[in-house]
Amino acid sequence: MRAGKLRWRLQLQRPEKTRDDYGEESLTFVNVGEVMCCDEPLSLRGTAAVLGVESGSINAPVLRWLTIRHRGDIAEEWQVVRQTGDRAGVPMKVIAVRDGERPDEINLIARYRRV
Repeated sequence: MRAGKLRWRLQLQRPEKTRDDYGEESLTFVNVGEVMCCDEPLSLRGTAAVLGVESGSINAPVLRWLTIRHRGDIAEEWQVVRQTGDRAGVPMKVIAVRDGERPDEINLIARYRRV
């Protein structure tokens, strides 16, 4: 994978359940690492093809197609946060992990979370 495509810094976070002082579980996200990524919008047609959903069921502007160098530990339900650009600091939930066009890359389909 050429580094020229990887313009944006991305924080990877995995979910972890913790218990508070009262014994109740809560979901938190633990930083796993930072990677560089290519960030592109995902079209409705691409959404239907990749996720197998009807094109109107998910709002396309909130979906992103993120390409990173291959990592074997990323799974659905992880969270990613862009560290650079106009949407820096806004968390995104990983809803699908797909093999990339090349063996050294993977694609994450992520949806912006409401903050």
